[in-house]
Amino acid sequence: MFVIIGIVMVFACILGGYVAMGGKLFVLWQPFGVVIIVGAAIGGAMVGTFLGIFVAYGFCGPLATTLTAKYDADSKYFSCMKAGIPAYLGGHAPAVCVEFARKSLMSDVRPSFYKVEEAVDGLPSVG
Repeated sequence: MFVIIGIVMVFACILGGYVAMGGKLFVLWQPFGVVIIVGAAIGGAMVGTFLGIFVAYGFCGPLATTLTAKYDADSKYFSCMKAGIPAYLGGHAPAVCVEFARKSLMSDVRPSFYKVEEAVDGLPSVG
């Protein structure tokens, strides 16, 4: 929408300036006059939007992707606790609570059942 408004603005400024200076409007309807006006409009639009596109795709996009990945990695830690602690408060056995927490993790970082059992077996018993 802004591109169309920009092109109309370029045409209005060129035509208005030409008429205001006492020129004949018919001269602009020759093939080269139209090419010059359209070329100026398209060139202005391309130059005006290049920096915005470059910043959006070259800086903001990668930054947003990196921040999203970091947030997702940090939030998985809390979602693991969110699954395990209410299970423990609900009266489940500690081994079952650990399994609730383990299942909330993504498969690429989730330890196997046997690795969790080995880690739990090495802990001193409570009570």
